[in-house]
Amino acid sequence: MEKQAVNVSGVVLMRLYFLEHMNEVCVHFYVPSLLCLWHIASSHQKRDFQANDAQDEPPRSYGTIRAQICSEEDAWDQRERAPPMRKNDSFYRHLLQECQSADLQHRLEALEDLRRHEYLDLVEAQFLLDRLNSTAHWQEQTVILRLMSEIEKLLPLDALMAILADAETSTLFLRMEVAHTLAVTRAEEVLDLFVRVVLDPKEHPWLRETMTEDLTLWGERISEELLLTLLADSEPAVCTAALEALRERPPQTIPLEPVLPYCTHEKKYVREAAIKTLMATEQRVPIDPILTALHDPEPEVRAAAS
Repeated sequence: MEKQAVNVSGVVLMRLYFLEHMNEVCVHFYVPSLLCLWHIASSHQKRDFQANDAQDEPPRSYGTIRAQICSEEDAWDQRERAPPMRKNDSFYRHLLQECQSADLQHRLEALEDLRRHEYLDLVEAQFLLDRLNSTAHWQEQTVILRLMSEIEKLLPLDALMAILADAETSTLFLRMEVAHTLAVTRAEEVLDLFVRVVLDPKEHPWLRETMTEDLTLWGERISEELLLTLLADSEPAVCTAALEALRERPPQTIPLEPVLPYCTHEKKYVREAAIKTLMATEQRVPIDPILTALHDPEPEVRAAAS
């Protein structure tokens, strides 16, 4: 009987203790449970929001698309797992719209963001060509053409070649950038037009200079004869570009005799380029022009020979 009374008393005491400390027990037990339920509900709400993002998301200004909710590494992993879905990415679609904005600064920022956020594999060449044809701003034209040089899709070569060949309505700077974009492609069908323009003495010296420099992108397809023809050009800037192009060739193939006269040219930048080209021949460097250049009145020429 005593034992039973003790057990009963123990149960009574436990119940009294529970009633007395019930608030504390509830806090410790229910709060974690409520937090867990809230987390689950939030996860479902987030998935619902993402699923209906295109329909329910209100219009927002550029630069305030959404807060970053995951790391860049996680975002990259998600894009790699589901590449077909990236074209429907709301941020990517927003950037395409901003590229067509009436505000120049918005367009420039959106074009840069296509590269920054690694969307170039999605961008169509025709889209960039349309943007190029729609602007007369040199800075925007430059950005668009640089993006064309980076995308992997085939470029509209015919349209770009038409711009390069159009000396009447296309600006000089646009043609220079288009020429570089075409050179980067190293397309065989571009080379004939490229050579024709670079050899035309009626073309602007700046255009011919930059195009002569870009000839090296075609590698062995550019003959030594063409470079020597440009070396003998009446424009010093074209001569300098031809010397730089010769310098990119293997040391044993750089011709010495055609280069030597330019070591004493009246223009210091031509002399500097000629000395650097001689130095690029390595063991074949003739000593006399180098010794003369070390006493040149211009520090750039002396530095090239040292």
